[in-house]
Amino acid sequence: MTALLHKIQNLGVHDGLDTFDAKRVRLLNSLCVLGLSACLAVIPWVFIQDNLNGLWGNLLSQATIGGVCWLQHRRQYRAAAIILSLVGLVGVPIQMVMFPDTWGIHFWLLPLSLLPQVIFFREDRVLPVVIGWAMFVAFTACVLVVGARASHEAPEMAAQILAAITLMLIGGTVRSSVHQAEREAIAQSERADTILLMTLPRAAVDQLKRGQEPPFEVSNDECTVMMADIVGFTKMAEAIRPHELIRILDEIFHEYDQLADGLGLEKIKTMGDGYMIAAGAPDPYPGHEDAIATLALSMVEVTHTLSGRFGLPLEVRIGIHSGVAWGGVIGQTRIAYDIWGDTVNMAARMEQHGVPGRIQLSEETARRLSEGFRIEERGLVAIKNKGEVKTYFLNGVEEA
Repeated sequence: MTALLHKIQNLGVHDGLDTFDAKRVRLLNSLCVLGLSACLAVIPWVFIQDNLNGLWGNLLSQATIGGVCWLQHRRQYRAAAIILSLVGLVGVPIQMVMFPDTWGIHFWLLPLSLLPQVIFFREDRVLPVVIGWAMFVAFTACVLVVGARASHEAPEMAAQILAAITLMLIGGTVRSSVHQAEREAIAQSERADTILLMTLPRAAVDQLKRGQEPPFEVSNDECTVMMADIVGFTKMAEAIRPHELIRILDEIFHEYDQLADGLGLEKIKTMGDGYMIAAGAPDPYPGHEDAIATLALSMVEVTHTLSGRFGLPLEVRIGIHSGVAWGGVIGQTRIAYDIWGDTVNMAARMEQHGVPGRIQLSEETARRLSEGFRIEERGLVAIKNKGEVKTYFLNGVEEA
């Protein structure tokens, strides 16, 4: 039974809803469950009273509430909220007509007048107000009818109407303040997401938001890894003021990031004046070798341009290797995404044993590149723990 109720409460809830709108959907579903329960509980009384009109009304209410649940499931939230509100707006006056001797039935319109304030989404600003005040008008009409029928004094009826006005004003104020608080909370959440996305890939952020605690794996697939290093930057740092050094390095990496974004790539991390990026991690990337090669050529060009702008002898040394690597999020106090494996180590060796201003490729990457790239065989290079390894230089692309 608990599992069934939970399933009904979550009808129409999906990842595209923010926390607050998801709560509204669950609230409306819960109200439908209560409404159906009340209808079922009344059925024995209807038979005891031998009132078939009441039975037909009961069945109609059940069908209507069932329709609301169906609309929620179909994600027609506004239509569901309108229909549920109209059930109260229309149902109470009909009850008064069908059962004129029922005492106090019209007072149900008081809590029902607040219903639109809590089941409509923030974007619906007019409908809740219109429906709420329509219920107030219906309540006022019911008060006058009941008062005339029971010979109530005018002050008594005026007090009831005044109480309804007060309730409506309070409901509108509460809705406005709640929505303001929700907007502020959403803005803070979006800001937190932005900060996370500046440090972690979206795939990792999505897992964290689903409640996954580090450490956890994010990817394990074929990729191409690039390691880049600003040659001689440490020595230049001795002659440049700290704030100027930070500004220059930030602008260099910003340019690299812009180039990567244009290719749909995500930077893995920076290490001092080193820059690491991979295509195919954490998300699959068809043609990842070509993408990284294209990025590397652009990085060499932009570094040369920035060298002239800053008046500094800036050169970037790049190493690239392709293969399988696995990535994940680690850290208990300060989390970070990183990738590991022999592919990463080989890319680092390609950079370390490379030449300033040039792009060195492993044989594996050179073999996988499309024919449009111009490749020059460098020869054998002694690599730690690998021995003599054949390497290549990437010189550009063939002109059409």
